[in-house]
Parts: sequence; structure tokens; C-alpha cells
Amino acid sequence: MQLLAEHKDVRDFYQNKYRYLLVDEYQDTSVAQFRLVSLLTGPERNICVVGDDDQSIYRFRGATIENILNFEKCYPGAKTIRLEQNYRSTSNILNAANCVIQHNTERKGKTLWTDNGEGDKVQVYTAENEQDEAMHIADVIGQHLKEGGHLADHAILYRMNAQSAPIESYFTRAGIPHKIVGGQRFNDRKEVKDIHSYMSIVANPRDDVRLRRIINEPARKIGNTTVEVIADLAAQQGVSMLEIIGHADQYAKLSRAVMPLLKFWQIYQNLQDSLETKTLDAFAADVIERTGYKAMLEADAAKGHEDAADRLQNLGQLVNNVKNYCDQHGEDATLEGYLEDIALISDIDSYNESADQVVLMTIHSAKGLEFPYVFLIGMEEGVFPSEMSKYSEADLEEERRLAYVGITRAKKELYISNSVTRMLYGRTQRNEPSRFLREIEPEYIEETRSPVLEQRSRLGGWGSSYSDTVPGGASGYSGPSGWGRSAGGYGSGGYGSRSGGGYLNREYNAGERSGFGSGYAGRGTSSSGYGAAYGNSSTQPKVRSGGFGAGYSGTGAKTPAAKISFTGAPAAKAAPAGSKHYEPGDIVEHKVFGRGTVLKVKPAAGDQIVEINFEKVGIKKTMANFAPLTKITTEE
Repeated sequence: MQLLAEHKDVRDFYQNKYRYLLVDEYQDTSVAQFRLVSLLTGPERNICVVGDDDQSIYRFRGATIENILNFEKCYPGAKTIRLEQNYRSTSNILNAANCVIQHNTERKGKTLWTDNGEGDKVQVYTAENEQDEAMHIADVIGQHLKEGGHLADHAILYRMNAQSAPIESYFTRAGIPHKIVGGQRFNDRKEVKDIHSYMSIVANPRDDVRLRRIINEPARKIGNTTVEVIADLAAQQGVSMLEIIGHADQYAKLSRAVMPLLKFWQIYQNLQDSLETKTLDAFAADVIERTGYKAMLEADAAKGHEDAADRLQNLGQLVNNVKNYCDQHGEDATLEGYLEDIALISDIDSYNESADQVVLMTIHSAKGLEFPYVFLIGMEEGVFPSEMSKYSEADLEEERRLAYVGITRAKKELYISNSVTRMLYGRTQRNEPSRFLREIEPEYIEETRSPVLEQRSRLGGWGSSYSDTVPGGASGYSGPSGWGRSAGGYGSGGYGSRSGGGYLNREYNAGERSGFGSGYAGRGTSSSGYGAAYGNSSTQPKVRSGGFGAGYSGTGAKTPAAKISFTGAPAAKAAPAGSKHYEPGDIVEHKVFGRGTVLKVKPAAGDQIVEINFEKVGIKKTMANFAPLTKITTEE
């Protein structure tokens, strides 16, 4: 660029060589790219740029929306052609997108329209927590499959990579094929594997394989040669590599690395103490802190490393996962059990690149793509828009453009979900629904709430008074669109008050869900935080503690789980309630895959890996206590 700027002969050469200049995706160009384009434009100024200022979402990479906003000023006499007809989405989806983006001030202005028809309204679902959110998505996908749809027709979009973890966990346990586009599966991400390796050597000091992985991660001046010397000494003496490290000062061969090795040994001892004195999730947070991993990523972020922030968020989600595991298992939660649980997920993983699969990706990765059915998850203040965007109007407008991009990925149906509570960075948080939801006019949306929230609202639980903790008070949310329009407020006849209709069938809304989370709030027990007793309540310990949801136990009779009818299936009844146990030959129904026959059963981690031959989709693996399975018996 400097060459073009300072040498007229060179500049003239290239201006004459390229007489016409076309720039695509102009809204994502940087200052440097603008300068380069300006230098390449000859005296005739034969330049054409194509772009959508409402889709400028790469500010963090150096893109500047001003390039497209100021184009006419830079090139006086330029002709502007607005392409406003949309050939992808239905009218309701486009109208929702228009409602959101019109709140931005820094834009050229346009209104999308289509000849595709009105279509279904945008479905807005309020979940109890992120697990409930995952179940809801699976329920909707299951309905579409029964109507002849395909898994690959569905895309789940999220603001942060870390948000994929609860979806991945539930889908894997339930045997629902899925793939991560533009990234790795949560448990395969380097930082997650590294922290799991640290946890593994604390649980098993003889785990030399994982020790090798993290002994110099973060960098501690322990090189490969030193590691091999340690391995040789350990093999000669028939002990673990950790034992050699603990006595590094006794070996001449390790003299050059004594200090780093003893420092590592001290870290290991500190983690052992942490495991003995703290809760498992607090121990996980200690691993991230005391190993120097958090400090390493924070330093990378300060240096401008693009992925450092995402990696930190992933570690926060890892702590969330440990906390969820503790909530599920109560007093039976152990480090060994958690690691076994992680291994179990890997064992039943049905990942196959060529198979029909649900697509998971960030909204940034989804730009330029389209899907018949799109799920936008985590639509809450502090998540989307992000917490940091509230400090800058420019950042907030970029978040709104990102929401616009996510909404317009949908062709036929758009599902937006928010959660009353969400685990963020190891803590259960209650966030307001995103302002982007409140910006959508009510006529374009249809609101539904988790049956669990509906039940709690009817019983006068915490769900009925949620509006007291957020702006709007007892009257509920009051935004531009009239969000929370009923006097009952959020959770009590306001937002999401409708039940028994919409895209969730009546049977579903009439009773509690079966399968994963079927025992929410642990019937006859007190919950130790959200979801502390979810799952099969008969297998959960009687834990009593405070926290969110404490005291909600619902002493009344349990509502039978809703049964889903399958076209062409003989009349069937649900097997008696109780601990989920399957045998080869059992007939089961899966909310997503339909009817199938159990082929194999493998005990694992206090559960069963169940291999099932489904009539429509073939053989899948699921987990007995987490998959949305119902054992059936043919009526006589």
C-alpha cells in the first residue's frame, strides 16, 4: 500500500491495469482495505461495492461500518441501489428482523420484504434453565422429524462458543446426531482437555498420559527432554512420573529443571488440598486459577489474541458443567464420577461427518448461510447482547446487527429462547430477557413458557414473582413492544402466559416432560440449587440446602408424563414409573427418533448406555436416565 501511495508510476500502472473495481461484503472492510481500494481506483472512479450495513458484525476484527455509511461522501455522484426483496425468509421473520434493526441509528436504512407469504410467527420460548432449553429444542426437532423433516434442516445459533456445551451434553446423552461448524466440540477444545487433564492427575496420580499433556502447559520451562528423563526414571523404579517429580532434587539427571519441577509438584499438592477442603466446582475453579491457566489466557487477551476471550468463557462453562454434575448427583458427586461422566459422553458420541445432523454454530459463523429451522438461544441481557456491550453504544449496535443476522438465517421457522436462570462462570444467574426480544412487535411473535415454570406459577412459586426483581416491577416488562403486557407480569399471566398451544402440542403442555429432567425439583425433596434433583427423582439423594429453587418440592401427586403418539404405531401405554432400566428386546419411544427396539445395554457410571434400533433412523446410542425415552408395552 505504501508503494502505491508514494510512487505515482506504480499507482498509474495498476489503476490502468484494473479499470473496473468490484468489492463484495464492503460493510466488513477495514480502514486499511478502504485505503487500498482508494489507491486502486483510477481517475474514472469505476468502482462498485456491494454490502449490507445491517450485517456489519466484524468490528472486533478491525472492520469499520463507516466505510459503507460514508461511501457516497467519498465518491460523490455514486448511485445507490437498494436490494430490499428477500427470497429466503417468510414475512413474519423479516418483520421481526426489521423491528430489531430499526433501533440502530448508524445505518443507511432499508426495509426487507418478501413474496414468500406470512409464514408462522416467531416462536419465543422461556426456559427454566439451559437444560430445559436443550430439551425444548429436541422436542421441536422431534416434531419436525415426525412431519418428514431432517436433522440437517435445523441450526442452533448462539452468541458465545461456550453456550454449545449444555446443548452438546444433552444431545449426546439423548443420542441426537449433531456437529459443530466453525469450531470444536466442547470437551475437545484444548483448554477444556487441559483442565480435565489436571483434574485427572489429581484423581489418579499414575495417569502419566495426561501428566505429559499439561506438565508444561502453561509454559514452565519443562522441556521434552526433561519429560523423557522423568519417564525413564519412573519406568526403572516402577513408580509414577509424579512421584519422580516430587523428589526431583534427588536426581542428578534433573538438576537443570529442579526448580520448575518442584514448583509443579507444589501446584499438584495445592490441588490435592483443594479437592479435600472445597466443593467440586470450587475445586475446578481452583484448577483453572492455581495452574496459571487463567492468567495465561488473560495475558493472551491483553495482547489481542482473538480467541483468548472465547477460551476463558469455555473455562467458565467447564465450571458450570461441574456444578451441574454436583447438582445432579448431590452427596454422591465425586471427582472420579465427574471424569467418568465425561468419558461416558465420549463413549456414546454419535458424531459422523456424513450423517444427517443438527448444526450448531456461533452467529458469526452462520453469516451467509440459511436453514429451514433456526434456534436462537440465550436471548438474555448479559448474554445477548453481551455484558460488555452496555458500556458502548457502538458495541450495542453491533450486537443488534448480530441479532439481525441470526434472525435472517431462518427460512421457514424461527425459534428464540431465553432462560430464567443460566449458569455463567460457575454461578446461577437470573437475567432479563434480551432487549432485542422486547423490540419485536407482539404481532410477529408467539410466546410459550416451560411447563415447569407454568406449574410453579400456578403454585405461587418463584416464577410468579420474577417481575419483582427486574425493571417493570409487578407489572412486568414494559418495552417498546409491550413485552409483558398483562398486569400479572412476567411469570404470572404476562410474558409467556399462553399454555397448551402453539408449536408445542397440547399433550406436551398438559403434563411434565419425561426423560431428562423429568423429576425437576425432586418430588419430596428440597432442591440444592436449580436442577439439583432433576432427572429420575427416585435415584437422587435427599439433599437439603439453600439456593435458587430451594424449598420447591411440590408435595402433590405427580402428573403423569405426556405420551406422544406415533403415526402407524399400535396402541401402547407407558411402562410403570420408576428407575429407568432397559433390557434387550424392550420396545421404547424416543421423542426425536420415534419407536425402536433395544439391542444392547451396557452399565456405565451408574446409568446404562442403551443401543436402540429405531424404525425410521436406524441404530443409535442413548443414556437411559437422560434420553427422552419411554418404555412401552403393547396393550392386550
